[in-house]
Amino acid sequence: MKAISKYRVHDSLEDCHFYTADDLTIVLDEDVNKFLKFPCPPFNLTRNSRFKCATTDQCVPRSFIGGQKSFCADKSDKFYFGNCKQSLDFGCQFLRDLAYPPVYFIFQENCNDFHKLPFNVNNETDETNCEEWPIVYKQQYQRCNGVWDQSNGEDELNCPNTTVTFIRKKILKCNESEHYCARIDQHGQMGCLPVNKAGDEVTDCLGATDERTTKCIDEEEKPFYCYIDKYSGMCMKFLLDLSLSCAKAKWALVYSSRCIFCDKIRRLFEASWLYNLTFRFLPVSRLALHLTLKDVHECNTVLRPCGSHGHCRKYLNPPNNAYCQCKQGWTGEHCNITSTCLQSKCANGGRCVSGYSNHVNICICPLGKIGPDCCAQFDPCKQVQCQNRGTCIPLDDRSSYQFICLCQHGYYGTLCEFISASVEIRFSNNLQGLLRVIIFHFVALQQGTPGVLFVQNRFMYKNVLLERQMHIFNHGQQFLPAFLVVQVFFDLNRFDYYLAMVNPQEQQNHLHTKIVQSNRCPYVNELLKNDSEPIQKYPSMKKIKYYHRACKLKSTKCFVDEAHICFCNKHRSPDCLVFLHEPTNCTTDYCQNDGHCVQSQHNGIWDFGCVCTGCSYGALCQLKTSQYVLSLDAMLGADLLEDVPLILQPRLIKITLTVVVLMFILGFVSNALSLITFWQPKTREFGCGLYLFCLPVVGQSALLIFGGRFFYLLATQLNVVDDLKVALWSCIGLEYFLGVCPALFDWLTACVATERSINIVKGAQFKKKVSVKWAKRVILMIAVLVCASSWHEPFIRQLTDDPRSSAHAWCIVKFRWSWLKYYRLIVSQNRGGGC
Repeated sequence: MKAISKYRVHDSLEDCHFYTADDLTIVLDEDVNKFLKFPCPPFNLTRNSRFKCATTDQCVPRSFIGGQKSFCADKSDKFYFGNCKQSLDFGCQFLRDLAYPPVYFIFQENCNDFHKLPFNVNNETDETNCEEWPIVYKQQYQRCNGVWDQSNGEDELNCPNTTVTFIRKKILKCNESEHYCARIDQHGQMGCLPVNKAGDEVTDCLGATDERTTKCIDEEEKPFYCYIDKYSGMCMKFLLDLSLSCAKAKWALVYSSRCIFCDKIRRLFEASWLYNLTFRFLPVSRLALHLTLKDVHECNTVLRPCGSHGHCRKYLNPPNNAYCQCKQGWTGEHCNITSTCLQSKCANGGRCVSGYSNHVNICICPLGKIGPDCCAQFDPCKQVQCQNRGTCIPLDDRSSYQFICLCQHGYYGTLCEFISASVEIRFSNNLQGLLRVIIFHFVALQQGTPGVLFVQNRFMYKNVLLERQMHIFNHGQQFLPAFLVVQVFFDLNRFDYYLAMVNPQEQQNHLHTKIVQSNRCPYVNELLKNDSEPIQKYPSMKKIKYYHRACKLKSTKCFVDEAHICFCNKHRSPDCLVFLHEPTNCTTDYCQNDGHCVQSQHNGIWDFGCVCTGCSYGALCQLKTSQYVLSLDAMLGADLLEDVPLILQPRLIKITLTVVVLMFILGFVSNALSLITFWQPKTREFGCGLYLFCLPVVGQSALLIFGGRFFYLLATQLNVVDDLKVALWSCIGLEYFLGVCPALFDWLTACVATERSINIVKGAQFKKKVSVKWAKRVILMIAVLVCASSWHEPFIRQLTDDPRSSAHAWCIVKFRWSWLKYYRLIVSQNRGGGC
């Protein structure tokens, strides 16, 4: 006899059993009554696999949620909506602890004389404060909602544009007062059933489909579990293993505590995750993970020094510990150990990577090669032809899928053979300009889940010019869904929803639409703010019962709240559907200069955008045009295209390059002639000659630094930045001298004018030798003062990189202390003020 932890009781896994001699009855550790006595585990080991009951200290295994029986005393494990058929269904996400329902029931279940919620939320339930809920809504919302709200199902008869009505009328020829089912008296043949025989507690149809609100047949001799489905009202039978009712998700299975993601095409490192193995003594440890390639956190090189042979990076999963990514030929915790990768030979262009355990080197092979040294050929793509310009990528030869076709934009399928549905979108004249962020939500209604919108796709577009027409694909979908909702971010404190498309047809694959101001869906508080009652401050479960007031405004077509999008029908009554608003605020604020970070995550695709203030712009709002910090990055950063060859860059970049080259050539000729002229001893008999001799030297140095700064910008954006330290010090040095040289040139020019004025005033009393003597002192003093006054430049320059593309860096200005802003402003205004 052995003991197990009490937290392994009722975890859906059988750990204990023994048999009696008489009937071999199995006694399991999965005893529900005993389980209900145990509180939630005090540690986080099994937290994500258990559901915390709302009002009691109980935790239920998530695999048991969704059955007929409730394991929470308050039955809170029964209150979630949505089925679990696809990995993106809300039901599946809830069971995996990836999402929580914003509401406990759908809008149509309010005030229907049936208590849906057995416990109070802020002293509110679905049946409280129903005084203003119109009685007509009960009939309206129960009619044709796919659920038998009446015992005989009369509310679901003769519903327009439904499959049930089509089969009943066109195929089985039933009249308007008859259902259809598999009749028991007709040996399972499909036939018509009068409505008065439904719901009479007499089973006339197989599966008791005519008694779906009164009874359910339970076949005890078979391993099925039977219950009345909460959405369809049908008698449903499932295997006892409830995990089979949820479709397989796209999980990544890894067999190591460190997961590394590499770009297989370019064979470049992208990111790492670190997971601790709880029981290291086991021979095999399997981790079932859902890995999302997203943000790259900043790394503290002081706490994690990597030397000159590595880069400091952070794992993508919390707590985001730092580690050193070593360069080729180096390994170790701090990249200070010579790797044997220099001697390893990865054939056929493979890349050698130092191992993280037992110092075993790994070859990352190019496409078409496999094996420890990339010598074996494996190219299933030879026999595969991806259509529509798709690219075939070989996968692991041990997997069931040995290749994948990477499709061009707008195509999908195993061989990219299908075309995604699409929408052509134009914006009205009163919606013009440049918008930083727009999110498109393709949302659909699902059968069996009334009152809930399912998000098919969600895409984020940045820097959208509203004067242009947009072509948006519903990726991976052959047809368009019922609705297209557009979320527009105008500025830091304002974003609106617009109803861009209502698609009444089920098989429409292309539409043209126009976003107009009248289709704006305001926040519900905006519509209720003129009421005498403080409805805006009501709890959401109470406020929703006043939504009919919003639809009484004739201009209202739709509106939103924290959990719904509501449409005002022709009767001016609201029809609200659960619309799962993903959090739009970034968990990590990547935007600079007070920009607002907006993120979008759907189907494993994560992206973010920055809504900038009026004086800043750029992908991270890192470029600024105010406070005397204008630079080449600020002037050209918005037009530079990353990883694009120079010949394919925009025309402005090419013109700027031409101007810079011409400036350098013409300046070199002019400064060379000036230097030759003032090299003559006769010209330097006056102090003014010394100033004029120094001017071409300083001017040519400024042009040289300016050209270097321009090519530095091109180099860091068109190519991969390998050494960030070199890039940082190049940024500091170029910006420092780019500020010093023009200031020094201006002061020397002012000194020339000053000495000539003194010469005119003194006339014959002007002494040449004294002026030369003072000119040397003044030149030295100006050089020292100008250089000293720019001491702050190294402290305000830093590199910033886009976490979605860590191979590029921007040289930006960021003030560590607020007083530096005013100091720099004063210095910039006083430079060139005179000798």
